[in-house]
Amino acid sequence: MAFVLPPVLVLDRLLQGWLLEDIGRGDRTTQSLFASGAVAGQAQWIVKEAGIIAGLPIAARVFVYSMSR
Repeated sequence: MAFVLPPVLVLDRLLQGWLLEDIGRGDRTTQSLFASGAVAGQAQWIVKEAGIIAGLPIAARVFVYSMSR
């Protein structure tokens, strides 16, 4: 099954709203994305069984968007 992401201009506006919503509550994920002096890092997903992961293109855009700010 193929998927289509919204255009970047539309998606970035949505991401901005979602991330700003979390900032007001002091969300730890948002704090780590926008912390002063933040540095680039790496992550690894370790799975024990085969499966399907949904939303990876959106997740990737969150990091591209947040690093460009």
